[in-house]
Order: sequence, then C-alpha cells, then structure tokens
Amino acid sequence: NAVVRQFASVDELASADAVFIGAKKPSDIRKALHYYSTQPTITLGSSEGFLDDGGVIEFVERTGKIRFVINAK
Repeated sequence: NAVVRQFASVDELASADAVFIGAKKPSDIRKALHYYSTQPTITLGSSEGFLDDGGVIEFVERTGKIRFVINAK
C-alpha cells in the first residue's frame, strides 16, 4: 500500500521507499537529497539540476510532454 504524506519543511523528513522532492529553494532540495542519500529511497523531482544534485529520477518537459530522466550514477 502506498502512503502519501506532505512535509512542511525538510526538518520533518521521514524514511520512505520513494519521495517526490518538490521544494523550491535549492538549499532545501540539496538538504533533502543529502538526507535520503544514505537510505534505500528513490528520489524524484522536477527542479533543474535535480540529477546533478544526486536525485534518482527527474521529470522534464519536452515538446509539450512530461518525460523522465534516470540518473545512472
């Protein structure tokens, strides 16, 4: 069963199998990715540079469609 939770700040993060990081501030994104980097968690996001910061799957818009890019590192 999937459970969906929303966190008001990165200080409230909890363990998860998968997490969408929709933070707006780059520092919050990096903090969340750092938190999940030591856990078996799939991180998803749509901010520019998400994969470069260590995210696993980044959603991007290409030719009017939402696609995803997987970080192979």
